[in-house]
Parts: sequence; structure tokens; C-alpha cells
Amino acid sequence: SLDPSDDCTFWYTQEYYPTTSPAGWQTRVGSFKFPGCGGGPSTLQVSAQAIPPSGVAPLSVTLTASASGGQPPYAYAWDLGDGSTASGPSVTHTYGSVGTFGAKVTVTDGASKTAATTVYVTATVQPPVITYVQKMSNPLRLKITGSNFHAGCTLAINGTSVAVTYKGSTSLVAKGALLKTLCPKGVTVQLVVTNTDDGGVSAAFPFTR
Repeated sequence: SLDPSDDCTFWYTQEYYPTTSPAGWQTRVGSFKFPGCGGGPSTLQVSAQAIPPSGVAPLSVTLTASASGGQPPYAYAWDLGDGSTASGPSVTHTYGSVGTFGAKVTVTDGASKTAATTVYVTATVQPPVITYVQKMSNPLRLKITGSNFHAGCTLAINGTSVAVTYKGSTSLVAKGALLKTLCPKGVTVQLVVTNTDDGGVSAAFPFTR
């Protein structure tokens, strides 16, 4: 009987009588396959990866694909997800805008069979960075030094917004009656700057007055 799962394997069953066993008639089942059967090409498959898969825009990414099965040679066509295209098993592309992009690669083998897969790349905004906080007195103010501060940015101390004066991309001054309440002497608080134009948020910076 021919096995329908692969159309290659033959199954055979037969009774036999062992002369050394008192059990009487027994049954044996066996199978065999001709060497040349089932040797055709396997299903075409493709895998891909992005290195790095995420980072700050503009983000340079190396996209690599690998095909197996089917009938070589393979041709690789990329739709990079931002309106750009490329070809080849390995391509380098820079994502200049912020967002998540699906980079789809389609592989065509020598028999014109195709397979495709998609990898995702996420480009994020450049966040503001706080590097130093200095207390200034009479009245109490905080000079915040860092980088990538945008005009119109906001400052929060332990989650509460405070008034801030923009002095440029590397300097802010926080002031107002809330400072004494939000920054008790000897207590460490967390400062966070948010750029309201693009949503960039700094890491929390600890400060003790």
C-alpha cells in the first residue's frame, strides 16, 4: 500500500509462523522507499532580520534576508516601508523620519516561485538630556543644563509641572513658588524635561536641594 502522506513510502504486512515460539501465527509490518523518490525541491522559505531594529532617527539599518528550499538562484526585492525599494540579500537603509516601518522582502527562485516576509524597524525622536542641575538662590531657582532642549519644552518635578524659562537648547531655568514645596531640603526628587513639539522625553534626573 502506497502512503498518501508522501506518495513514496510503501507499507507491507504479512503473517508468519515462528518455529521457536509457542505463540502461533504473528504479524509483521514493514515499509520501504525507493532512493530517488521524494528528492525534489522543498518549499521556498525566506527569513529576514534588521540590525539594529530600533533607534533614534535618522536611523541606519542593515536588512539581511536568507532563502532556502525552492530552486536556486534567488532574487531578493525589498519594499522598505517608507516609499523606498532595494534589491539583494543584504541592504543598508537610513530611516530619516520617526515611526515604525515594515520592511518586506520578496524572494523569487529559479522556478519563479515566491516567498515573502516582513521585519519591523522603529525610528524614535532624539530625546532631551539633563546632565546637571544647579540651585540658584534669592529667589530659589534651578538652572538645568543638558542638550536637545526645544523651545516650548516643559519641566516636571516628581510628575508636577513647574514654570520654566527656555534659555536655549542646552539650558533651562525653573522658577516659581512651587519649587520650595516640590524640592524639600535633603530630599531627592526626579526632574523630567519633555519637548512638546515632537514628544521627546528625557530620562529622570535626580536632584537634592
